[in-house]
Amino acid sequence: MRSGSIWLLVLGFFALTSSAWAESTQLAIEGTLRSQAGSPVPDGDYAMAITVYDAQLAGNSLFEEDFLAVPVQYGLFALDLGAKKTKLDDSVFPGEARWIGVTVAGNPELPRQLVHDVPSALSARVAKLALDVQCSGCIGSADLAVGAVQAQHVAFSYAGSDSKGGQALSAKQADSATQADSAAKADNATYAASAGSAKVADFASSSDEAGQAKKLACTGCISAAQFDANVVADLVKGGSLAKVAQTGKYADLQGGPDLSGYGALAANNVWTGSQTLGAISLGASAQFNKNQALLFRFQNAANDPVPCDATVVGLTYYNTTANSLVICNGSGYVAFAKVGPPGSVNNPGASCKAIVDAGSNADGVYWLKPDASPAAFQAYCDMKNGGWTLVMKTSTTSPWGYSDKVWTDNDNAAGQIPLPTDNSDEISRAFYKLAATQTKACIKRYDDGSWACENFVHAATVPRDLANSGPLASSQGVNNLLTATWKSITAGGVWGAYTWHRFGWNTGTSTHGGARLGFSADNDSSDSQDSCIGFGLFAAAGNSISAGAGYFQYPWSPAPSPIKAVLEGQIWVR
Repeated sequence: MRSGSIWLLVLGFFALTSSAWAESTQLAIEGTLRSQAGSPVPDGDYAMAITVYDAQLAGNSLFEEDFLAVPVQYGLFALDLGAKKTKLDDSVFPGEARWIGVTVAGNPELPRQLVHDVPSALSARVAKLALDVQCSGCIGSADLAVGAVQAQHVAFSYAGSDSKGGQALSAKQADSATQADSAAKADNATYAASAGSAKVADFASSSDEAGQAKKLACTGCISAAQFDANVVADLVKGGSLAKVAQTGKYADLQGGPDLSGYGALAANNVWTGSQTLGAISLGASAQFNKNQALLFRFQNAANDPVPCDATVVGLTYYNTTANSLVICNGSGYVAFAKVGPPGSVNNPGASCKAIVDAGSNADGVYWLKPDASPAAFQAYCDMKNGGWTLVMKTSTTSPWGYSDKVWTDNDNAAGQIPLPTDNSDEISRAFYKLAATQTKACIKRYDDGSWACENFVHAATVPRDLANSGPLASSQGVNNLLTATWKSITAGGVWGAYTWHRFGWNTGTSTHGGARLGFSADNDSSDSQDSCIGFGLFAAAGNSISAGAGYFQYPWSPAPSPIKAVLEGQIWVR
């Protein structure tokens, strides 16, 4: 079934497969399925129910038959009514008008169609009635005494003249009558049930179900019982007959596929790299994904394709209305599990980037399950800017300096969910489990409280491992590592350390300071990192501080005022 469609049915042809209805028979139906727009429906198998009625509207149901899967191609289908259950006979089609009702895949029944007689069926019915005609009150030859009627008692009137030999203009028993009321006795009747030389016998020569074909006899034919016992063997030996015709064994079928490997597979229920199925190699042991289709798709339908009862137990399909895989248990369809949208509890995303790529574009908390995580967890996602995940949030009083365990732990079982609006210290499980290739570090400016953000690009790594990677090397005399963006974080945008620079994840620690993420510098020849802007600041000597995020500077000139500050910070990854 296709969801939300209205099916239009065009019954293009009805054929009666028997020339009379006294015996059980079948009705061959061909038709066209079209959508409401008039185009053929998509190719596939469709469930159908066919009902025969005695009226176009309401009336009585005389015959019903269900078809679980009717093949439809280019909108066309064909089926045999009466082939599976009780056969059709003249109790269903007694010669009165009948209508066919069709239901497709559980939709409301389509407008009923009148059943039209085809020529062979019509003539068969007429002939049947003709054979049943009886004479009431007539005197037959048996009722007359022998010799009671003599020639002088009979008078003749000829059609063409007053004497014998005139041409009859109307002949009731003419040998070549085209259509005769007593068709059963006409030698050359065109439409006759038992005509010896009928010119039209609609399926008598080929149909197994044609009434007259059953009466045909073979003249001069030889049956199987009359063959010598060695005839088949001689034909096989002479090459005129395949050996399989004598033995009936699959192994004797010439040109058939080599199925020896399937026997081994069935016996062991194991695929190994040494096994082959004819010309098909199975590859390494149990590597099914290399030898079978990688994906299997269930039928999709908005409603149950067929009613669930004991005859279809185990039938499974994906219900697009309920977003669930359902299975028939004999009394009803039961859902396996409801599949939610990407980022939901039962459909977590691999990352915020993966969820936004799937079509979700609203900022908020989503469920994630990266490959490295044994269980799903929640995290805040910035979708409007391309799927960034907030992995850490630090406050204006954050104690998370370089030596705090949040930077070295292997997980955060508490499962905190940092939010961008909170002035708090929170760390997400994503910090320990979500591998990313980009980091966005944001710190609030001291002067106006706006955010200053810098981006870092690196190999795919979880943030926790980046924070513990080998310390960055310093660059003496390279002053362009301090960006204008991060310089603006300090009070008045002032900075005076320009000699030694390190910029990125883990500047390491020195005699005066360091940072887990950010910028560090000095203004003499010692490379002591006495000035830093970033996250996880290291307190050693001088003005250095231990804090989640902020800045400090040795009093080089010029120096910010205040010379150090703890500020709100956010770390995002993607």
